Amino acid sequence: MDASTDAETTQKQRPTPTVQIGRLKLTGAWAIVALLVLLSPIAALIVYSHPRASVLVSAVLWLVMDVYWSLAEVKKREAKSAESRASRRRHGLLTTAALLLLFMPVPGLTGQFVPDTLTTALVGLGIQIGFTLFYLFARIYLGRLWSGAITIMTDHELIQTGPYRFLRHPMYTGMLGMFAGTAVVVGQYHSLLGLAIGVLAYARKIRIEDQVLSDEFGPAYETYRKRTAALIPWVL
Repeated sequence: MDASTDAETTQKQRPTPTVQIGRLKLTGAWAIVALLVLLSPIAALIVYSHPRASVLVSAVLWLVMDVYWSLAEVKKREAKSAESRASRRRHGLLTTAALLLLFMPVPGLTGQFVPDTLTTALVGLGIQIGFTLFYLFARIYLGRLWSGAITIMTDHELIQTGPYRFLRHPMYTGMLGMFAGTAVVVGQYHSLLGLAIGVLAYARKIRIEDQVLSDEFGPAYETYRKRTAALIPWVL
């Protein structure tokens, strides 16, 4: 392969921003515009609530992750089967509701469940950042097998090393840890409700994903499932 072909291959594999709204799929600059339009009302609501600086930092971290997720997947393998659009949409609605409730003050749920102190805020941000890094580690380790939707690739492999040696769904562990960190930063009861909905969303996704992988790998996955935890080693 010559240098020009290498350059063409690199260009083809380079991620591009992608946003999908129903059946409409936007890429490149239009995807960035659509993402900004979608996130602007949420950002405005957060700012309107006059949050502490720590809450703004937490929100920015989520924004950065959202931009990261908007990058198109670059796969070396074709998908053999994938989660339905309806199922994916339900997951998106649940996680969006969870994120909104993490930040948006709800009448009657604005009492503090943790002390409103700088120490508490720093602990919450530390939890959020730590689990963000753990999520990214698991995502990078999975490599080309990763997909935002539950997907089985052609010649799919059952990864049982790295973070997947102890956890079947380490990225979901990272996500829920991020939710928990933000809940501590905000410190109000409505954020606990957001965390609860996030747990519900990923409990649903774990159930579906375990079934899909069990159908694909059969006894090998059941053996793996028995010796690993879903989210927390030796606990859950």
